[in-house]
Amino acid sequence: MRIIILTIVATLGFITSGCMFKSVSEQDLIGKYQADLPDGGTETLELLAGGDCIQEIRLHSGVFHSARGKWRYEPSVACIYLDGTRQSLTPERKTNPDMARIDAITGAPSVSRTIFGTVTIGSSESIYYKKQ
Repeated sequence: MRIIILTIVATLGFITSGCMFKSVSEQDLIGKYQADLPDGGTETLELLAGGDCIQEIRLHSGVFHSARGKWRYEPSVACIYLDGTRQSLTPERKTNPDMARIDAITGAPSVSRTIFGTVTIGSSESIYYKKQ
């Protein structure tokens, strides 16, 4: 029993020390992310090299919106700034009735890693984009 517990503790220590606490670089962020929306729809955000991004929002009702914008990563505060994208949800996690409008700056979602090292982006509406 003691060997099993030590093995589990050692494995968890290895995972968290090597992956979860590894800083996220700008290069790590490049790629496609997806978030599940409360209405059953999805939102994808693709961060391209050079600072461009593509956002696609597909609501369960069939409504579709897309935007091309810019992104900038600030590693000192582990946040990504999005410019020229849409706000899919209100702060109350409801579908944004003004979603068709493209905002100058849609917020500064936090950037982190899961315990397995996968990069995630968390928005201010409690939506987490998981790297695909």
